[in-house]
Amino acid sequence: MRNEATRIPSSNRSTTSDSETSPATSPTMAGSSTSWSPKFRLLVSLLIMLHVMAVFAEPFRFFTRSSQRLHSPDAGLIRGWLSPYIDFAYLHHGYFFFAPNPGPSHLISAQLGPATPPHQPREVVIPDKTTQWPRLYYHRHFMLSEFLHNSFAPPEQPIEANTDPYIMERWKIDRELYIAITDSIKNHFKKIENVDEVEIRRVEHLLPNDIQVYQEKWKLTDPRLYILLPESLSETAPASLPSDAIRPANPAISLPAQTSPGAEVLEEIP
Repeated sequence: MRNEATRIPSSNRSTTSDSETSPATSPTMAGSSTSWSPKFRLLVSLLIMLHVMAVFAEPFRFFTRSSQRLHSPDAGLIRGWLSPYIDFAYLHHGYFFFAPNPGPSHLISAQLGPATPPHQPREVVIPDKTTQWPRLYYHRHFMLSEFLHNSFAPPEQPIEANTDPYIMERWKIDRELYIAITDSIKNHFKKIENVDEVEIRRVEHLLPNDIQVYQEKWKLTDPRLYILLPESLSETAPASLPSDAIRPANPAISLPAQTSPGAEVLEEIP
């Protein structure tokens, strides 16, 4: 009798269970159908547009940079307006360094000691992965050589400087900066190498083209890819580099008397 009095009928039990788990009465499901209001959607859309413009502004300004390192007024206006957010989000990092197409790298060739006969200067190349290790140490020297090259300003003033005082002032600042960087590197070598004379030369390491790689089997360390850069606009690249101008990573390779990579290939192209 006690079991019969306390037993709940199966039909009532299923009804009670269904009513407790019914989606219509579930508080969790009741509040999940809410959506963003039009004003909130508009605000989010504006923020997304602002971020896209900030991502676009820095490479746009870089694309419009001239040889005097001036930028388009429109690009400068957009970059200046978005500058606080770009700096905060660190969207102003370097472009065209590794992508979309990596360009040539640049080296520093330091000639240590007097170059007058019978003396022979000793050469130190920066960077040098055979002596600069770990890789972070090599990378620091690599950035130093790129910094020197990017800071280069020729001793001759630009033609536009004759009519534009701003370009004239910009050229003077850039030239003084380049000389200061070069002198600092020279003084460092004089101190650590205990020499009185140091000559700093900039060298460009080009990338081989498709013909040179697939048909002629050039390596990245091919000596013909190393170009000695002039220090003046009146100078031109030498017709041939001396055999000790640049020492490639592979010491077994000797330098040929050629500074223009693929010159023999270009002559065959109509």
